[in-house]
Amino acid sequence: MGTSASSAWWNASSIGAQLKPGAKKKITDVINASSVRLGPDEIVSRLSFGFWPNVLAWIAKSRTPAMYNILPGHPLSQPGALPNWSDAAARNSALAEIFEMKEVRNRIAHLEPLWKFPKVMDAVTQKVIVAPASTNETGTMERFARLLRIYDDAVHALSPALSSYMKTASWRQRLDFLLSRKGVARYQGGLHVPNGTPLCTRALHQEFATVIQNNRPVKIHGIGGEGLFIPL
Repeated sequence: MGTSASSAWWNASSIGAQLKPGAKKKITDVINASSVRLGPDEIVSRLSFGFWPNVLAWIAKSRTPAMYNILPGHPLSQPGALPNWSDAAARNSALAEIFEMKEVRNRIAHLEPLWKFPKVMDAVTQKVIVAPASTNETGTMERFARLLRIYDDAVHALSPALSSYMKTASWRQRLDFLLSRKGVARYQGGLHVPNGTPLCTRALHQEFATVIQNNRPVKIHGIGGEGLFIPL
């Protein structure tokens, strides 16, 4: 089994006594609902993503030093980093990205379209547009790239090792392809559905260049059964 360096930071004396009663009750309810002792990671995962951003926002503004231990992998937490969590502007920008992820998560949960991105304003002044609203395909692709960058930074802030693993995962490779020009062209042309003629593994090897050029998945069959080859 793997190990985790996580801790129940919400119980620290500088935080626990000051948390709002509603927040403390939700954490306590999760702990009491389990018949086994839950580790910090399990407690965090059993509360909704909508819960934690508000808690982190309160801690970042009211108990700023705690953020260095809660998010040790965050750029603002690094030794000697300038700016860091003590810088109000940098802190607000970091929190704004967490809430931006929360908004996207809510849109996914509500089955809302993800390609219609609203504009993002500067977290400090609310007068400067950090990212314009998406009005065309190019703008949408740029906003997806921004979203993935925020996601990668957030995962890295929690666990650099997990971040490295997830960037090389098969689902991430497929997602990166889907959000590429070639990936969009495949779906726009209806080429994401494989043709009806399976290829044997030898034929796939012989026709590999053509399969890649056609930008379309193909069915394959062999001794072990049938499968699907998806060119990326």
